[in-house]
Amino acid sequence: LYTEQRENERALVYYERAFHLAPRSQQTAFNVIVNNLELGRYAAARAANDAFAAAVPHHPLLPVHRYLIAMAEFDYDSAQAAVDDWDPQNDPLSASVGGAMRAGLEAIRGRPDAIERELAQAEQRAREARQVPEDLRAVIGAALYDVEVRGEPAQSIPRVAAALRQFPLEPLDPVDRPYAELAEFYARAGRPERSRALLAEFDRRVPVEFRAATRVDYDRAAAWTSLAEGRLDEALQGFRRADRGMCRICVLPGIAQVYEREGNTDSGLAVLARY
Repeated sequence: LYTEQRENERALVYYERAFHLAPRSQQTAFNVIVNNLELGRYAAARAANDAFAAAVPHHPLLPVHRYLIAMAEFDYDSAQAAVDDWDPQNDPLSASVGGAMRAGLEAIRGRPDAIERELAQAEQRAREARQVPEDLRAVIGAALYDVEVRGEPAQSIPRVAAALRQFPLEPLDPVDRPYAELAEFYARAGRPERSRALLAEFDRRVPVEFRAATRVDYDRAAAWTSLAEGRLDEALQGFRRADRGMCRICVLPGIAQVYEREGNTDSGLAVLARY
């Protein structure tokens, strides 16, 4: 709760207590690392990772911790080294996550061909791992790239539709279905009616007790949907409502677009500068 409200100092008190009690728990180590990064305490984040590495020296997620620390410090070479240390030999799902991380690095470096290659490989690895939700998320990531970078929504929509024909949502447990990601994609691709239908299905199918985990993503998708429908005030309120949790930049492109459509160019540029 404190982390979602970005009260990282208060959250860290409890995470550090948990880590002290369970120094071999990756989740507690991750929480300590991430909250220290949010507070700009990079040395403390590295120290927490070192302590966890000493307790569990061969844990497969250690490269993820190193990647997050390096990205927070804008040390992209170290981030690349962390991803390269991820062993994909016998774990296609981990390799899929690593591919998505590599795609993020290539985006920072401005290499569009490499981004597409990494996204395609991430999709293939998720499929090899028989992880349908992750496969769909990889497809959505590549399709959003088509929309936002290549400016080709007409190409992206058939791509997602083909993935959903191959891996329909119905056999998945409702809590595993990527409703929010799909809704955001369709809104940004200019299909808000499809997005609204997915959000409504989420409300019908996902039990209330499981909604908190995806509420930020849901609120952001709803805001993109309002923007695509031309309801600018509602979209702005929605993006502000979704502006919580660990990602401090996720809503900024949407807010910038709201200001741009309102004719408030200066505010839009200021938001993009923050982004």
